[in-house]
Amino acid sequence: TVNIPADITIDNQLSFTKGNITTAAMKVVMSAGATVTGADQSTGWVFGNLQKNVSTGSSIARDFEIGDANFYLPVNMLFNTVSIAGDLTGAVASNDHIEIDYSRIDPTKSVNLAWSFNNSGILFSDATLSFNWDASAIDAGANTGDFKVAAFNGSSWALQTIASPLPVSIEATAVTSMADFAVGEKITKTNSNGNSFTND
Repeated sequence: TVNIPADITIDNQLSFTKGNITTAAMKVVMSAGATVTGADQSTGWVFGNLQKNVSTGSSIARDFEIGDANFYLPVNMLFNTVSIAGDLTGAVASNDHIEIDYSRIDPTKSVNLAWSFNNSGILFSDATLSFNWDASAIDAGANTGDFKVAAFNGSSWALQTIASPLPVSIEATAVTSMADFAVGEKITKTNSNGNSFTND
């Protein structure tokens, strides 16, 4: 593991062969045009903050090669249309989001991870985000086929449109702003007749 004492900027290529880059409060900054290769569970990733430039155009793809101390937990993004370029910083924490209790995601049937993305100047129409995790992060008894994605903007949560819920990944589609994200089953309640319902 490489522990960085300050922000580092990559102007060309960051290649992972063995081991993680741990940023703590610092970040790995990828210049416009810089690339990441080789990131994987067996080769390494950024454990902490990874910043990438998002250029203008249509169908702009950005992959965030991030994870926690033990697992590679990347997020793959596809921006539909970007009209103003900027920077996006992403990270993932190995625990439920601190505000998950009012997210409409059941914290007992969730992925015990919290992804966060900070947008600096990017103006975009919408994006598709694909979240990936290790099976060990899932609460016992959770049904991944029922998973949802919720986004937290700092004061409130909103459930996202989702697609392709799989055992270790899910897509949030038509995302219009970057935020903190949580994944899990939507909370189910029981009414006075004993029937279950979800709190839409």
